Amino acid sequence: MRNDAMISARLGSRVHYAFADPLSILAHWDGIDYINIAKYGYRSLLDAGFFPLYPLTIRLFHYVFGSYLISALVVSWLSLVGGIYFYIKIMRRLGLVGKTTNLFFAIAPFVLFPTAVFMIVTYTEGLFAFLALASIYYALTKRYYLSGIFMALAGLTHITGVFLIILNGLILLEEKVGLKAVVKSLAVGSLGVLGFMIFSFIRFHNFLEFLKSQTHLHGWLKANYLTLISHTSYLNILFVILLIASAVYFWKKRKSFAIYALLFLLIPVIGGQWGGFNRYVIMAFPIPLMIYDMLKEKQIYVLAIMLTAIFWTYTLLQYAAGYISS
Repeated sequence: MRNDAMISARLGSRVHYAFADPLSILAHWDGIDYINIAKYGYRSLLDAGFFPLYPLTIRLFHYVFGSYLISALVVSWLSLVGGIYFYIKIMRRLGLVGKTTNLFFAIAPFVLFPTAVFMIVTYTEGLFAFLALASIYYALTKRYYLSGIFMALAGLTHITGVFLIILNGLILLEEKVGLKAVVKSLAVGSLGVLGFMIFSFIRFHNFLEFLKSQTHLHGWLKANYLTLISHTSYLNILFVILLIASAVYFWKKRKSFAIYALLFLLIPVIGGQWGGFNRYVIMAFPIPLMIYDMLKEKQIYVLAIMLTAIFWTYTLLQYAAGYISS
């Protein structure tokens, strides 16, 4: 049973991680929960909203490094490298970069996205970016089984993994892959989310406990649109505008990308609040692709990258100080 004292005590432990290590500034809030799950397992209903692959990977790396903090960060950093690798491969597949392209400038809108800081701290975003981008690349190259495998792993990593099922299904159809192959890929890709649902039922006696727990911790699924409007921020508004703009931009080029971008708007609409939204849109990759493709040959592109770098730094300083707006 939940009680207010237990919830208050748990929330109070999220301000910082008790390490005598300078890197402890990279472990705050949900990042502490992932480390604690890696260390102790799923102990209470409050843990149910955290998907298992990231803490499981931390636990495996702990056998090598002997530190949960270092293990969590190494997983995030290696995942970011993998994510960048597949992001570049996606850009090449789409014809956005060539052999003479300055790849640093090409990937800058992605790695310096204002909230991309969460890919280098003890959060699941880095691992999810790697797995999600890998699944997208393999869908673009018609390797539907590989796409399905990475989709399944992404589904064990982050709640927005369900968006990939829609995205990759549409990509495979755009690539003229046979319907039977599409169904096989999506069936494999759904195993991650289904597996976590089964675990939730075994551990917490509820297939959808990972959703239910969010209603207690963050007020998800309790739509109050007046509160949604009154508690918005300039960054929320900017991301909504960018999602809509990227959907319009890709509608004639790649409807799959456009629809995928619009799916992120369901987070505040259905949830009724902005919690997590600014982090989740990191993987709305049509946004950085649009920014690069539209501005790469214009002088304003450098200014745009400078601005995103400033916001990235600002977010990192906020996070290191123990504060996150989402």
